[in-house]
Amino acid sequence: MRKENSGVGIMKVRQALLSLCLGLTVLGESASAEPLNTDAEQALDNLPAVAGYFESVVKRQGKKTAEQQEQWYFWREAAHVETRNTSGEVSELWQRHQNGQISYQLIFHDDQLVIDYTAAELQAAQRYPQWSDLTSIIDPLFLKTHLKNTGAVKTLGRQAQRYQGQVGDVKFEVWWLENERMPALLRQVYPDGELTVQLRALYPLDDAPWLPSQIEHYAHLDFEDLDEQETAVIARSSHQDQDAFSLAP
Repeated sequence: MRKENSGVGIMKVRQALLSLCLGLTVLGESASAEPLNTDAEQALDNLPAVAGYFESVVKRQGKKTAEQQEQWYFWREAAHVETRNTSGEVSELWQRHQNGQISYQLIFHDDQLVIDYTAAELQAAQRYPQWSDLTSIIDPLFLKTHLKNTGAVKTLGRQAQRYQGQVGDVKFEVWWLENERMPALLRQVYPDGELTVQLRALYPLDDAPWLPSQIEHYAHLDFEDLDEQETAVIARSSHQDQDAFSLAP
């Protein structure tokens, strides 16, 4: 166990588990179970380093229509992907290590606290992602194998390829920036709602007006060292919240 912040309470840890449950809602719908071929692996190693500003909108249909919006920053390097809410309170950092395994850190900036999840803990929680989902928001292989290219569109001064299609009861529309290897628009339409993720600004990483997190002096708390009884209570509550927030059936 590393440096621990004794002021971490149950609500703080609850937020961490909730974030882990909700963070892959989009990715889980689109991730391909097919293994990457050599060309795809090489493409992942040669992605341009970029920083983006995104807006997500969730609309739910029912007796009362509800809409939830969130703006967030995105940084991508060869072995790191970070997202941060625009308030600057919370970041999520994914890292791919030399052995190919992926770890996750949930960062609370106001408290200078990091909760660390190992690859094994992510796998045990059934939240272990594909690296291509993290680096490109949606797996590029999914576009090629499940959707149809319906032509080009202009966005953010760039040309994007529009992909559309339906997988199960979910309709997809993606405006794909081939050079940057990420979507300018990702829309998923469900029977009971709609999720839209839109890129509002994009920069080369070195030119970005927003800087990735600097956490060298933050305290760290390992997920495995959380109190078991507390974790069980939090996990049950988090799964209830996941059902409330997710559009997935």
